[in-house]
Amino acid sequence: MLSNIIIIAIAIMLMMAISVVLFVILYQRRGIRHQLEVKTMNEQKQFALLEASLQSEEEERRRIASELHDDVGASLSSIRLFLHKADEQSGNSPAIQQSIDLIDDTIKKVRDISHKLQPATLQMLGLYSSLYALAEIYNRSNGIKVEVQAVNTLPRLTPNTELHIYRIVQELINNVIKHSGGEKISIHVLQSGEKIQLSLVHDGNGIAKEEYSALLTKKGAIGLKNIE
Repeated sequence: MLSNIIIIAIAIMLMMAISVVLFVILYQRRGIRHQLEVKTMNEQKQFALLEASLQSEEEERRRIASELHDDVGASLSSIRLFLHKADEQSGNSPAIQQSIDLIDDTIKKVRDISHKLQPATLQMLGLYSSLYALAEIYNRSNGIKVEVQAVNTLPRLTPNTELHIYRIVQELINNVIKHSGGEKISIHVLQSGEKIQLSLVHDGNGIAKEEYSALLTKKGAIGLKNIE
């Protein structure tokens, strides 16, 4: 009789111990699941904040590009017409002709800046044509050779995807021009299934991964952070 009571007591203790272990395991799993949910929510919030920041930046680019094209560009074109009339009345003055040439060059620069800020070709013709047009702008203005090659015909992507890729390439080119001392940039675009693979290679000085990581945390490295 006593042995039966002991066996029952041991069984009850084992069941209690197993219950405690199961409770701890379930509690830990619930805690881990909660942590994952919180992490996912934080990542979603960070992504939403990043998207909002980039969207705000793009809207500001559009505003500036529009003002440059519509206001500054129109004013320069009007000045150019007045100079032409003055040139006709003065009998082909060299000084006025030089001023007209300078105005023409300035109009072209304003158009290039406006295109960099908000590429119209991106909406109408797609990513490849926009990258090619961007390369032509740099080829005219920076003394560096930029070439774009696509292995096959690129499909149209979502507007945001095309815009992000365009901005990444634009920022990389700017960094190469500012810091590498290179003379040539090659951009290769390849579609592989549902993925777009893009590589940018230059003949200048590069940086190590450690230096790149340090630059990401450096105050003011907005371009690199936007790329990330």
